[in-house]
Amino acid sequence: MKRDWTVQLIPGLKKDHRLPVILSPQEVLDVLQAAPSFPHHVIFSTMYGTGMRVSEAVHLRADNIDSQRMMIRIDLSKGYKL
Repeated sequence: MKRDWTVQLIPGLKKDHRLPVILSPQEVLDVLQAAPSFPHHVIFSTMYGTGMRVSEAVHLRADNIDSQRMMIRIDLSKGYKL
């Protein structure tokens, strides 16, 4: 064809989308029981129950917990969006 092709015009391969591993109830219980102390157990249970990321749990403070409405406010979420 005698054309000058650049690499940017060639489409790349699509990435495989892998499904996350789902733990069985027994595996979840084993992970929670492996916590070295009660505060760690509470943190792990909160993270698992809310689907919170590790970085969100690190930034969690007592004033972020609303016990009246039974809600947790996450200030610094993924991408630091409020």
